[in-house]
Amino acid sequence: RTALTSIGQALTVSNCEFTTRNARAILVDNNNLTLTGSRFTRCGHKKLDGGAVWHTDDKRVITDCRFDHCLAWLGGALYFSKSLYGVSQCEFDDCKSLALQERNAGDIAVYALTNRGSVVVERCVFRHTSLYVGDSDASSDRSMASACQFVHGNLYYARGGHSRTSNCTFHYGRKIDLEI
Repeated sequence: RTALTSIGQALTVSNCEFTTRNARAILVDNNNLTLTGSRFTRCGHKKLDGGAVWHTDDKRVITDCRFDHCLAWLGGALYFSKSLYGVSQCEFDDCKSLALQERNAGDIAVYALTNRGSVVVERCVFRHTSLYVGDSDASSDRSMASACQFVHGNLYYARGGHSRTSNCTFHYGRKIDLEI
């Protein structure tokens, strides 16, 4: 149940609007993804990962996009099966991850299994939603998030990893060690 699927081919989407009830908007498997200036509203399904976008590759640019009320099993808005990076100047509002509700972490908009990239989440706003980063290199000096705002939202990180941020603000939110 995905509106737009690209397997083995690069995908570029600019200035588009997606509303997908009970379906993921975009799935890109094994290639580059570029999303700019697009809006995703009420995308996703409770049994799928990545309510708006599921991406399996490490090559991505997601900039100047907005994700509102997206829903998924993991990653209400974005699910990355590899590294977290390449997300900038995006807004995330009230996105949910149903798999984590009973652990009081059901508000995760962006879910990434690892943090190995050099550019992570930059200048994004998380309102009533959060960011989760799995396995990250504790000896690394890179930040998970840079110049981001968390308003009633948290930054979750896997136990044993690092929780480094750069110039982020937390209004009624915080960094939380969460092993999934």
